[in-house]
Amino acid sequence: MYLVAIHVPIFLDGDRPLIATDWLRSLRLLRDSFSGRFGPITVVAPSLSTSHPSAEQKLEAPAPDEDIVLEPSFDFSGRCRDFWLRDRKQWIADVDRLLPNAQVVHAGLDDVFRPVSYSGHARAVAANKPTVFVQDVDISLRARQLATTPVAAIKANLYALHYERLARKGVQAADLSLLKGRSIMRRFASTARNPHTFHDTSYLSSEIVPADVVERRHARPADSPFRLVYCGRIARAKGVFESVDIIARARRLGRDIRFDMIGDGEDRAAIEKIISEQNLDSYIRCLGPQAYGPELIRKLAEWDALLFTPPGEETPRMIFDGFAAGLPLVAFAIEYVVERADEDAAACLLPNDNPQQAAQLINDLAADREKIAKLTRAAHQAAHKHAADVWYQRRAQWTIEAVEKRIGAAKTTVKLSAA
Repeated sequence: MYLVAIHVPIFLDGDRPLIATDWLRSLRLLRDSFSGRFGPITVVAPSLSTSHPSAEQKLEAPAPDEDIVLEPSFDFSGRCRDFWLRDRKQWIADVDRLLPNAQVVHAGLDDVFRPVSYSGHARAVAANKPTVFVQDVDISLRARQLATTPVAAIKANLYALHYERLARKGVQAADLSLLKGRSIMRRFASTARNPHTFHDTSYLSSEIVPADVVERRHARPADSPFRLVYCGRIARAKGVFESVDIIARARRLGRDIRFDMIGDGEDRAAIEKIISEQNLDSYIRCLGPQAYGPELIRKLAEWDALLFTPPGEETPRMIFDGFAAGLPLVAFAIEYVVERADEDAAACLLPNDNPQQAAQLINDLAADREKIAKLTRAAHQAAHKHAADVWYQRRAQWTIEAVEKRIGAAKTTVKLSAA
């Protein structure tokens, strides 16, 4: 089996295990990329009830015959203290039960205080199993960025230093390290045995909207509204409050700019209250959640660009979903966005410390149809490079090579020992 030891919860509807639809889609892509090479994809993860607030997204169970197995472990609703005093013992036992049949173990570093996935990686290394270590966001950078007071900065720096120490140990021991973006590559590649940049996307090449759909946008009248969209969790950490403020400021500069949010989350009610109280509802809307898939990609193609204003480092899959719909990125100049601007030429960078200047840049972009068209075509072109089937094939090849290298080294050691 290919064993994934991860912190992303498995939700329980009674005894029936469920996971988020987009996560299941990723597991199917992973399974298909290996063509049965390592057997079923088995996921061991903490569990939560479907009544838990985080179960707001659409949930789904893999079919019995599709070689994806869910193994729920301890109740994830406890505190960090509960993990160390009680839950870690069950977690280790559940991982150890599955390890003997694992040909590859996939894990990472999720949280210093409650290192669920990292503990799975450590058990796999101790059991001498081939390992894939995944890091999908620069957690130490984000921790430092989100610190707003001197005391918070000290705490964030201590957290970041501990995270970096553990992550370096993780990549040093792993047979393959998949590091999302150049910020993490800069931080850990020199320590890793076998590092590769990997971007986590979910759309297929066949699901990218046709070029003529994208080009039709440029044929609209020059005074048409400039339509921005966000698609993801409606949460403060994602910068949705900043987005609403910036769009309200941009509107006052004279251009007809609209903004829609697709998704749900803990701050949706607060955002809707602001929109209502400030009479912004004629041009800012919360459209609610929509299931991930080709239909969502096609729907995104109705807008002109993707707006993303997080207060700290993020590496959302949403960026690439926007590319698949031909949407360039209009976003704060965090590391990952700057990388997209440099490598894909498909991003308009906004200052994250000056909302009025950000509003002015959006207002100027709305008036510059030539620039919008250039960014749009670059985004659509980048979509083909970043399609999930392309990335997962690369990932599968790296994994197979790493496992074969491990097996070859083990055979050589046996021969030398026998001699």
